[in-house]
Amino acid sequence: MTASSTWKCAGVAVPVTDFTGQVVGALGISGPIWRLSNQALHASAQVVQAAADRLSAESAPKARHKRRSRKRPETRASGDFAG
Repeated sequence: MTASSTWKCAGVAVPVTDFTGQVVGALGISGPIWRLSNQALHASAQVVQAAADRLSAESAPKARHKRRSRKRPETRASGDFAG
């Protein structure tokens, strides 16, 4: 997590990773320092971090459920029906 207050702006950015831990993007916010006090910036950083964590978790491969094999009904020729 990094913070900046250059040119009377403040911001925070956090990495988004894939399932291997490699950085694949980033989420961030920024705004004027009069709107983002240190307290507001810290609170916003936690929200941005939580969002990045959710995105990172979404990149994990989904578990594939093994399908049960269904026995297919036998097909019969038109003259093979008992009756």
